[in-house]
Amino acid sequence: MIMFHKHHHASRRPQQNSLLDFFRIFSARKRAERQQMNPLFVSRGSALLSLRKRPAKSVKYSKTASRMLGLVAILAAATLMTACSSKKNGSGLGLGADGQDPNAVGYRNGGPVIPGTERDFTVNVGNKVYFKTDSSRLTADAEKILQAQAKWLNRYPNHTITIEGHSDERGTREYNLGLAAKRAQVIKSFLARHGVNIARLRTISYGKERPVAMCNDISCWSQNRRGVTLLNKRG
Repeated sequence: MIMFHKHHHASRRPQQNSLLDFFRIFSARKRAERQQMNPLFVSRGSALLSLRKRPAKSVKYSKTASRMLGLVAILAAATLMTACSSKKNGSGLGLGADGQDPNAVGYRNGGPVIPGTERDFTVNVGNKVYFKTDSSRLTADAEKILQAQAKWLNRYPNHTITIEGHSDERGTREYNLGLAAKRAQVIKSFLARHGVNIARLRTISYGKERPVAMCNDISCWSQNRRGVTLLNKRG
């Protein structure tokens, strides 16, 4: 009996060792699987190494965030300064650089209109009148503009005037020179009848040589059939 029990216990030890080895291998595999599935499941040494590296990465992100915040602050300040400048000079209110309303009388695109200047005459009065085909007769619209011209020229008598006659491109050169000359002369006579000293007025004919619109259509011809009143330098 004693020999049987000894033999029995001796035969169980290898089986127990095999089970322990199996559990060790099984536990090691499970740890390996958990490490692969969860990167945060690391050994103590790896964890310490990871913790040591994280502050450097955080510092890098902090520096980048600080730079971005700085850029945003600079852009905000620049926008604020621009808005203040616009408000100060009136551009934010639809005004010109000098604070005047571009749509008001005495001001047009390109700057203020100073009374008595060529710009004042061109913008506020009008320096062109238009004629019908092959005609040198003044239309009602042309007479209205010429009346305003005469009034302005009598108010500022120091200007001398050159009246240009023009025609469209149809017809011969000689014909159009003659027609344009008649148109300039009609304008001169009208201004003289309305009080402008005839000594201040001279005429010139360009015929069809100086068109302002180029096309073989009524839309261009109607713009080229014109008379232009130009101010010379003050005498």
